[in-house]
Amino acid sequence: MKRFVLAALLVLLAAVMAFGQTLALTPSVDSLKTTVESEYSVVAGDTLSLISAKVYGDYRYWPVIFLTNKSNVFNNPEVIEPGMMLKIYKLPFKISGIDAVSKLLLAEVYLQTYEAYLSLGADWINARRWVLLESLFVNEDLFSKSNPRVEASDSNWYGSR
Repeated sequence: MKRFVLAALLVLLAAVMAFGQTLALTPSVDSLKTTVESEYSVVAGDTLSLISAKVYGDYRYWPVIFLTNKSNVFNNPEVIEPGMMLKIYKLPFKISGIDAVSKLLLAEVYLQTYEAYLSLGADWINARRWVLLESLFVNEDLFSKSNPRVEASDSNWYGSR
């Protein structure tokens, strides 16, 4: 009986270790969509960075606005038009002091925004690289580790700087 219990525990431990390697331990971007703080009507001359600076007090949270409105409004963060209504969600952290879990969440937001630019094609290479540079404020190790989600050409570009 002891051997059976020990074997079962070893199998369970192996399963946990295997799933821990493959499952994302990052908070879900959907967790940002918990509380709508307000709605924002886009006006001529607005950019997501400007809107972020207005509503959050920091332009660097523009990918949050993009991703939380992506499915309902647009697929290209550069294309917003006057009259578009954007939902502004309350951030689940204090901007003045971002904790480790919130940094993981923001790093994921930036990576998903990078991937959105990547899907738009080669014409958006500068924009996607700018997103990677902006992400360094929450994830200083983005380029020091081999990140399979970052194109090799973008990693090489960063390394050559």
